[in-house]
Formats: sequence, C-alpha cells, structure tokens
Amino acid sequence: MPAYGGDVPEESAWGRWSFPLPAKEGGPEAWGDRLACTAMQLRWTSAAEEQVISPITRPENVLSFINEHPGLNETCSMYPALLAEYAPQLTIPGFGGEFEEAFRAGYRKSCEKCKRIAKNNPKFGSALTLDGNPPLCDEEWALRSPTFGNYEPAYVADAYFSGEMFGPPVSPHEHSEHLFWLLSTASNWLP
Repeated sequence: MPAYGGDVPEESAWGRWSFPLPAKEGGPEAWGDRLACTAMQLRWTSAAEEQVISPITRPENVLSFINEHPGLNETCSMYPALLAEYAPQLTIPGFGGEFEEAFRAGYRKSCEKCKRIAKNNPKFGSALTLDGNPPLCDEEWALRSPTFGNYEPAYVADAYFSGEMFGPPVSPHEHSEHLFWLLSTASNWLP
C-alpha cells in the first residue's frame, strides 16, 4: 500500500476522461440511460487516449474534442470540477469557452469554502502556500486566481499535470515530458 494510505484497486479506478455514470437504481429506462452513457463514455475515453487529450492540449482543441463526442458536453457541464481536473487549461480565465461561467461559479464557491475553513482552522493547508496562510481556493481553481490561490508554484504545477492525489489520472505524460513541453514553443499559448 502506498505510504500516503490510498490504495484504489485498478479495476475500480476511473480512466482519463471518465465521469460518474447515472445511478443503477430505476427501471428499464434508467438501465437504458446508464447503458447509453456507458457506450458514449467508452467512445470518448478511447478517443481521448488516441488523440492524447491532456493538460498540454491547446484549449480550443479540448473544446472541439468535447463538442465532437455525443454526451460529453452535457457530462462536462454536470461535473465542471472533474472537467477542471482533466483540462486545467480551460480554467484559465478566457480559455473555458462555454464552461467559463461554470468555472467562475466553481472558483467563487471554492473561495467561499476556503474562507470558512480558514476562519475555523487558520493553519489548514498552510504548508502548501507561499506565506504560511491557508490557500485562497482549492487547487483545481488556482489558475483562476490572480495569485494562484496563494499556493507554492511547485504545488500549482503538480496539480495542473497530476490532478488530485486520489483523483483520476489526468495526463498520460511523464513529468519530464511536461517540463520539456513547458520549455518548448509548443506551450506558448499559456499566458
């Protein structure tokens, strides 16, 4: 078991671009919806692997990918925080396309939550920040913050390329590849 305590069996882990499926409860119609969602998701997860849709993909290409696959746009709209994990580049203000308002709302909600937590626990998350104070937002929204949520730069970079500790994998690339990408002209679209 990993030292950090989380051990998710491989067969129950989500793959990249996987989202929760509709509930199993219900009659034949609910089962049909679940089956249809499963089939659509299998197609777009396979396409995401083939096309290598990842945090280094240009935002306009990610948005095109989302709109090309039946059901994916609607699913992303239902789970904007998961979309922020898979495509953190879309959370950069102005890059979110039709998800911009959902990202704005997610960021605001996260800031409010972090304020409440900081009020009750002034040391919560302080080891991750530049000044030893609690972060201003959750890590998936750091790119929306003018101060990157007050997180240390290395933490912002790790969250961008790796997502949450127990979340789904977000990039098929190694960190060395991410570094070379950042140093190349291919990353020039980043602000």
